[in-house]
Amino acid sequence: MPLAKNHLSLTIKFAPHLLRQLLPFANLLNTPLDEPGEGMVIRLHALMNRVLEQLDRAEAERSEIAELSASFEERAAALEETVDRQHRMTADMQRRMIEMQSQIAQMHALLCRPAD
Repeated sequence: MPLAKNHLSLTIKFAPHLLRQLLPFANLLNTPLDEPGEGMVIRLHALMNRVLEQLDRAEAERSEIAELSASFEERAAALEETVDRQHRMTADMQRRMIEMQSQIAQMHALLCRPAD
């Protein structure tokens, strides 16, 4: 029991400092911290727990966003590779078409040449 009492007295001793630090979070989380004494300490502990829960949720969301970002980067790289391959194939097809047009023009010239 002395440890719990000591913990409570330390909490009460540092409660004003903690209160100043946590007041913005209390306002955000709609937790009143206006009553002094043991009730305030209990609410202060509850608020600290809620703040820690919010921080845990934020960290989980950040982690999920990082995973999604990595997934999107992988997909973007794969898509970029596909686009590059398509550009190379298109350029190769254009080169072949030009070669074929040249061959057709040569064959046409041979066919249209006057007979000797």
